[in-house]
Amino acid sequence: IKMSSSMDIYIIDEKGALIAHVDPSLVLKGTKIALPEKDGIYKGMSGSKVIMTSKKFFIGSHHYYLIMEIPFFKAMSLTMNSLISLATVIILTILVSLVIALLVSHGVIKPLDLLADKANKITEGDLNPNIEIKRADEFGILANALNIMTTKLHETINSLEHQIIIQKETETALKRAKEDAEIANKSKSAFLANMSHELRTPLNAILGFSQLLERDSMMNSTHKETLGIIRKSGVHLLNLINDILEISKIESGRLVLDTENIDIFLFIKDIQEMMKSKADTKGIIFNVSIEPNVQRFIKTDANKLRQILINLTNNAIKFTKQGSVTLNVKCDECHSEEFYLYFEVQDTGVGISEEEIHNLFNLFSQTQSGKDLKEGTGLGLSISQKLIKFLGGEIHVKSKLNHGSLFKFYITAQKGIKSEVKMEKTLERVIGLKQNQPEYTILIVEDNEYSLKLLSTLLKSCGFKVIEARNGLEGVKQFKNKLPDFIWMDLKMPVMDGYESTKIIRKSEHGQKVPIIALTASAFEEQRSIILDAGCNEFIRKPFVENQIFETMAKYLGVKYIYENRQPKINADNKSLNNISDFSNIPHELFLKLEKAIISLDMDNISSVIKEIHGKNSNVGDKIEEMANTFDYNRILDLIKKMDILHIA
Repeated sequence: IKMSSSMDIYIIDEKGALIAHVDPSLVLKGTKIALPEKDGIYKGMSGSKVIMTSKKFFIGSHHYYLIMEIPFFKAMSLTMNSLISLATVIILTILVSLVIALLVSHGVIKPLDLLADKANKITEGDLNPNIEIKRADEFGILANALNIMTTKLHETINSLEHQIIIQKETETALKRAKEDAEIANKSKSAFLANMSHELRTPLNAILGFSQLLERDSMMNSTHKETLGIIRKSGVHLLNLINDILEISKIESGRLVLDTENIDIFLFIKDIQEMMKSKADTKGIIFNVSIEPNVQRFIKTDANKLRQILINLTNNAIKFTKQGSVTLNVKCDECHSEEFYLYFEVQDTGVGISEEEIHNLFNLFSQTQSGKDLKEGTGLGLSISQKLIKFLGGEIHVKSKLNHGSLFKFYITAQKGIKSEVKMEKTLERVIGLKQNQPEYTILIVEDNEYSLKLLSTLLKSCGFKVIEARNGLEGVKQFKNKLPDFIWMDLKMPVMDGYESTKIIRKSEHGQKVPIIALTASAFEEQRSIILDAGCNEFIRKPFVENQIFETMAKYLGVKYIYENRQPKINADNKSLNNISDFSNIPHELFLKLEKAIISLDMDNISSVIKEIHGKNSNVGDKIEEMANTFDYNRILDLIKKMDILHIA
């Protein structure tokens, strides 16, 4: 066996007898070796300390042990050499790792640090510095992408900042424009309020004195005809003023929805009565149709609906030379709490061309036929359209030139309450005060000479004691000196206006009780709260009608009036109209025409109908003509009602 000089190898049997060794003499001597229980440090054959290891093997049925001994000191020497070699390897490995770490630090950590630093700067809002990593690997790609992203982000932020600046400038400009618009709107409102006052005040005198003149039964027919022209012209001018102010209120959002319960059947009947006389004058037929399912009592803004229907039906009659005008009323789901009410106004008139229909609802727009008639302002249809939208509806028109037109619109209405429907009062002319009443002292505070004279004359003619004041300050003095029972207060006056005067009067004990009613030429509803806050009980707009004056005073004073005697006089000369047989040979339609003509104050038509009646019955014709010549129209109307002739279909 060939082995290292530092190692001893031998074989022993199972009894420990040496059977093979590099030194045969030891075998021959019969040397015995103690079997090691396990590998470890033992005393070797030489007697010195060794590291012994054994391996058991078999030959046939016998087993033997291969024993290997290494001197302990030699083994330790080998171990130290191995440890030194291992340490050398470890040190070299560490050195290599350090070199690799340095390389990695330079190739990986540094770029990562740069990327992290860039990210931190981005979060801090610094978008300017770029990452300088000029490599073709992933770090280079990432750095380049981050640089591109930073550049785009910088550009985006700059763009946004620019847009924000533009937006702020725009907002500032819009705010300034809004402020300018509000100032302009206030100026417009102030102008319109002033114009309303300046126009309505003289109209109040024109229409008011016309009413006073109607009281004079001594006026001849020529004067009465002239008076009728003055009154009709004044009403026409008032309507034009109202149209312009209505447009202003619509455009400035000042419209107020004033709903009330109405009887739609009677409402449409009033429209029919008003329009039929105009249609009869032109010799055309005016028809009204209300479908059976239409709910009779509804809730809506009656004034606005009336304005719409009068405008549309009046236009239809105006532009129809022959044929008919028809007003149809329909309903959709009428028994619901809220529903649509449909209206149609159809005529056989001149029609409208397709080119003109597109501009039909524009302000001051007139069709060629309207221009040919030289009537109107071009405001009516525009106002109607805006009012219809305000009432929750829409309007549409179909028309063909020379074949007539059809205007269709609907509004939103609510189910009405019958018990809350206001019944119109029959207007009766006040001519005096009943006896056994206090002497009522009325203070009129009015700066306009004509308006003051009008109201003063009206009240004095009926028996009131009147005190006059021409401005608010004078009104306060007259109040303190005379302690009136009732005050009519103009609002716009020099020296001291009606608002301030009312506030001063209300501070006194008597002033807290006295009724103060404002007289205003303003047409704006929102002034109501300002007037009431000043201390007025309510207000009446100029131009007023005399019944408004008397009814308001009766409301607050409880005053009792004497009304004009409207019963037909019984003459001894067989010309009495007290017998129903007097009317037996006069067609019913003639009295309808006469009633409509009187209501519309159509002087020509009144004369024309009376002539027709005279042709049928000279006795009746003479009597009616006598009353008409003295402007005693109320007696004629009462007579017609008394004889049960007024039956509007």
